[in-house]
Amino acid sequence: MYKSEVDYAFEIFSEVLAAQQRIHGTKHPNIAETLHSIGVAYVQKGADSTALKTLEECYYMRLEFLGVDHPLQANTLHEIAKIHMKKGRARKATSICDTVLEIRKESLSEWHVDYARALATKGSSLSMRGEFEEATSCLDEAFRVAKQSVFAAHPAIGEIHLEMGLLWLRKCQFGEAKKSVETAADIFRKANFDEDHPGLQRVTDILDRIERDEALYV
Repeated sequence: MYKSEVDYAFEIFSEVLAAQQRIHGTKHPNIAETLHSIGVAYVQKGADSTALKTLEECYYMRLEFLGVDHPLQANTLHEIAKIHMKKGRARKATSICDTVLEIRKESLSEWHVDYARALATKGSSLSMRGEFEEATSCLDEAFRVAKQSVFAAHPAIGEIHLEMGLLWLRKCQFGEAKKSVETAADIFRKANFDEDHPGLQRVTDILDRIERDEALYV
């Protein structure tokens, strides 16, 4: 979802949610799925606290219908983990990622691209905690799984390069960080992402951080 589309998305989601509640009542798998989408939209809007509350509502609503080990629950937990990382709660994010990995391993296999994505998020959360060796191992494994499951220029591999770039940045290895982020940018552009795509917006944000931190470091 592009930032320019967020306000319109909320209009559509509000209409969909109201219609679903009229048809199904207040609790239904379709309503939970809409709540997940709304939560992701709030992330794009920068309203992380509201996003977290909405995604948690989605997760707990689904418990009655899907239980704890359904792939859709893993998707929502993954989004929750990323919000905790943005809030600096890396330990909590790591714990949630472990749950996501367990669900995806059982329901999708260890060779699914979404398993690789969860590994990358866990790796980034570990690097936030300064556990660089374990983080590097996790990200290397994410690359290995992703390269076995998707083609070389798949956006998921670009996403992992971004997390690796952040690891290098946290280690103050700015040249390696820039190389990883620029590799991600190349992959996203080969996938025909527009310049205002969230992936490329994140590339710009991280490159700015690298430039700023390198200037301060020197």
